[in-house]
Amino acid sequence: MKPFPPGSVPATPQKWNQFLCAACYLSAIALAAAKASADEPTAKDLSRLSLDDLMQIRVESVTTASKRLEPSTDAPAAVSIISGDEIRKLGHRSLADVLQGIRGFYVTYDHGYYYLGSRGFSRPGDYNSRTLLLLNGQRLNDGVYEQGFIGTEFMVDLDLIERVEVVRGPGSALYGSDALFGVINVITKRGADIGTAEASVEGGSFDRWKGRFSLGSKLKNGVDYLISGSYLTSEGQSQITFPSMGAPGAAPLRAISQDSERVAKLFGRITWNDFTLETAWRDRNKQLPTGAYDSILEDPRNRLIDTAGYIRGIFDHSFENELKLRASFSYNNTTYRGTFVYDRVQSTGSILRVVERDEGRSVWWAEDAHLSLPLWDDRITLSGGFEARENVRQDQDTFDVDPYVSYLDDYRTSWTIGPYSEAKVTVLPTVSLTAGVRHDFYSDEGGATTPRSALVWQPVKESTLKLLYGEAFRAPNAYERYYQDGGRSEKPSGPLKPERIETYEAVFEQQIGSHVRGSVSGYLFRAHDLINLVTDPADGLLVYENSQLAHGKGVEFELETRFKPGITSRISYTLQNATDEVLHQQLSNSPRHQILANVIVPLYRDRLFAGLEARYIGGRENVSGPYVGAYWIANATLFSQHWANGLEVSASIYNLFDHRYVEPGSGNLAQKTIDQEGRSFRIKLTYHF
Repeated sequence: MKPFPPGSVPATPQKWNQFLCAACYLSAIALAAAKASADEPTAKDLSRLSLDDLMQIRVESVTTASKRLEPSTDAPAAVSIISGDEIRKLGHRSLADVLQGIRGFYVTYDHGYYYLGSRGFSRPGDYNSRTLLLLNGQRLNDGVYEQGFIGTEFMVDLDLIERVEVVRGPGSALYGSDALFGVINVITKRGADIGTAEASVEGGSFDRWKGRFSLGSKLKNGVDYLISGSYLTSEGQSQITFPSMGAPGAAPLRAISQDSERVAKLFGRITWNDFTLETAWRDRNKQLPTGAYDSILEDPRNRLIDTAGYIRGIFDHSFENELKLRASFSYNNTTYRGTFVYDRVQSTGSILRVVERDEGRSVWWAEDAHLSLPLWDDRITLSGGFEARENVRQDQDTFDVDPYVSYLDDYRTSWTIGPYSEAKVTVLPTVSLTAGVRHDFYSDEGGATTPRSALVWQPVKESTLKLLYGEAFRAPNAYERYYQDGGRSEKPSGPLKPERIETYEAVFEQQIGSHVRGSVSGYLFRAHDLINLVTDPADGLLVYENSQLAHGKGVEFELETRFKPGITSRISYTLQNATDEVLHQQLSNSPRHQILANVIVPLYRDRLFAGLEARYIGGRENVSGPYVGAYWIANATLFSQHWANGLEVSASIYNLFDHRYVEPGSGNLAQKTIDQEGRSFRIKLTYHF
């Protein structure tokens, strides 16, 4: 690969994965057809409820914080929940859009992937490997780069999302590796939420078009099924300028028509009694217009191809003694292929233009089981379980296509298992204590033990105080341990230790009347043994080492309101400071200040809504270029429903005031700051059959 991983995992055709996905979909369709003599009335959709009903509904329970359903005020963590209704009315197009509207999070984009920052920590090139991403509890971070995709390449369409649960802080005591700064769990709708069928089409700037069709229902015999597929095509920005490149006195270099993208997705889920079968697949082909890894900037063949898929069986049962068991077994597959064009200097002195391929492939089986048992009139809840993962393929290849020259040909396997346990004790009616621990065994890295503890105090019904402590780790991934390019610029690392983090946090939440909720939280973290790419002075080659120690502290304020007749709003302010304790300087790509706000207002009954969101991101140091200045942008959406039976229409304008701004690039891009999109628009129609 390159001096840092281009992302997900490789891309060669995966017939196994496609066959398994197709088999799951066909079985779901066959079962639905066999049982479809009469459907039950579908569950209510938020979009079809009255405004009075909407004002009475709050998503107050969370599953991700403890792997069991509990009120968010009782959860031993700082939690945010975003509903699918809010996602639609604010016009979000990707999971990245959703996350950059949540307090304390920020997103950067380099025309290849979207990168998530949290608590002032977002190292260019780490590819979201320090935040764990889940889909219905299924781990999505891959087996070579441990990357979590949050852009258009996220596994499912936003239209299928019922809610997004964000649990801040260390999550390894329950989830193992990668959960240093938090766990994000995207929970999909069920077939009953679809009703019968849905179709949507959207178009907008940059020749962006997308279509989706979904089938779903709940039958009289209790079978709930959902099948959905979509396809997106976009030509991207027609021209991207690189002011710092080009000959002195000449016009800057430009990438012309090199930003296209194609994304296909399939998702299926069928539930009957305690059994669920779920599968997902996606394929993305994205041109790379940034001259990444010193490739030829103007060549349109530079691109990234990513595919991923899984098939999963779930058993979820509650016994008569209130013992609850949830177990799952899954097959997972990801591939990545990066194509980069170079001019190679030959032994004769001539220059030959060649195509280089970077590939990675990961295949793994995963098993997990979770038990929980309430005792003594629910004063004590005991829970525990294990997760196991067998990586049967962790492959990396780098080679020139023609003439063929191999620089890396590496094939690995590994396994990990992590048992964990936790106890929650209600010591007083207003006070609860939670303590848990997990130990992960690795076939090739030893192990890691991660505890957590929490005290939750509700002195009165409207107030909650949480005092939290947790540890987390990230095991070095296969790319960091084994990648090399034949001695041209990088060599394999020596033994690497897991990254570690300890976090202290205090959270205070206050309900003010029935329409206003406020929160303030402060945190302090110390991360050590961070894995960095450095130059070995002995030979001048790049190598990964445990060489960084970071310290962070911050405070977050948020105010959320919900008033009749349907007015909702959220505003937050984050002050944070993350520093490198070795160099005694602020981390790169770490803004000190963030302000996020959104408001949704009904313009006419429950038929027409206006959604407005804005964000301010403070200035940041750049890892390899000029200081990146602060910026703010605003997006606006008109959302309409119920004018015609079953029809929803929305129109959105992004970067409403056409503010020109840049994001920091990584050290391996031709331009050290990346221009972002100006004003753009999208129009979307959805029809519920």
